[in-house]
Amino acid sequence: YMLMQGAAFGEIRRDLIREVGLEKARGIYTSSGWHAGARLAEQVAGQWPEGDHGSLFSAGPRLHMLEGMVNVEPIRFEMDSSAGSFYTEMFWHNSLEAQEHLAHHGTSSECVCWMQTGFASGYASALLGRMVVFRETECRATGHSACRIIGKPAEQWVDLDNDQSDPQGDAFFSHIFHGMP
Repeated sequence: YMLMQGAAFGEIRRDLIREVGLEKARGIYTSSGWHAGARLAEQVAGQWPEGDHGSLFSAGPRLHMLEGMVNVEPIRFEMDSSAGSFYTEMFWHNSLEAQEHLAHHGTSSECVCWMQTGFASGYASALLGRMVVFRETECRATGHSACRIIGKPAEQWVDLDNDQSDPQGDAFFSHIFHGMP
């Protein structure tokens, strides 16, 4: 990500939705977020090669907050690298995506933090070396007080067919898993 004013982000998002439609824009933002998260995980792991997965994972939400995208409040975090288990649940307060969606499109019937869920999925997937999918289960844009996300291994989600955050066929995805420890 690059730091930019929230209003500029909102204008770009509004224009993209208008030009290509909601579903295509969702796919573009989710994929962009996934790639940004995966790249950041690769950089973080490279910077701290002796870091444990838990510490390296917690750097992602903190860095995301510094970028001005969202304020993260962990609810539940379980990770056992040796057993291959992973589950996390968080609140996102002051989500820039939800705020800008509300400003330009009003209340939504679906969750709208596409780039952020893509980012979380890409970051965790690259860090753990397996596909991890985050989904937003509540969103400020749908009337909730905060956004709520859940992340777990892809195979634990029942209905991945509808998920836009699965770039498994992507060459970049393959590079991440072959390039990460």
